[in-house]
Amino acid sequence: MMTELSQVRTAALQHEIARDPALARDVLLDALLGIVLAEGHVAGHAVQLSRAGTLQSANVFDINAIEIPSPFDGIADLQAAMPDDAEQRFAWLSGLGEDEKARLLAFATAALLDATAGKFADRARLRSADRIACAVKLDMRGHFEGGVEFYARLTRRAMLAALSEAISPQAAENCAKLAKAALVTTCAERIPGRGWLPPALRTPEPEFSGADDRDDELVNGQEAMAYAAE
Repeated sequence: MMTELSQVRTAALQHEIARDPALARDVLLDALLGIVLAEGHVAGHAVQLSRAGTLQSANVFDINAIEIPSPFDGIADLQAAMPDDAEQRFAWLSGLGEDEKARLLAFATAALLDATAGKFADRARLRSADRIACAVKLDMRGHFEGGVEFYARLTRRAMLAALSEAISPQAAENCAKLAKAALVTTCAERIPGRGWLPPALRTPEPEFSGADDRDDELVNGQEAMAYAAE
């Protein structure tokens, strides 16, 4: 589930970067400088400078994710006019205005951004994604509202922790003896609308003490709560 939630977050980050050309330029430059100026090992970055797959979809599984526009939406007119041939494409790009080039740069940067988490995910890449999320002030409350399908995949412990955070410790205590099916229904009915997010979807505070200090700490909420299926 952590991986699937982070795919929804990646889709949201791609959307935000694609519609902010100025920030996209900064993000891409940061990735390029990390490679060009590196001495030895290149640190991980959320922008992966090779195409490993397709743009993320917010519809990874039914968790009541709110539809997130694709970065392709912002360049539909340019994509339709773009030549397929590489040599013709370069000439076509050279003739574009600065606004069109900025839109394409933002799109390409967004499309290469990967904030997907997992057991063996590169922590440096996830820290980079967190920095970008802070820069765009990513608020996943506009993209996610857990429903029955989401809570049914959580452990009882995780559901009670969610109730405690979203409502109150007393609310969690009152529900502690409910059967799992009843607890799922209770969470789906009572938590939405309260602004609660699972740790994997939260944007951290914009303070980073250094890579070494964070290696054993929370990275994108992965170890904050036991969000594993029973």
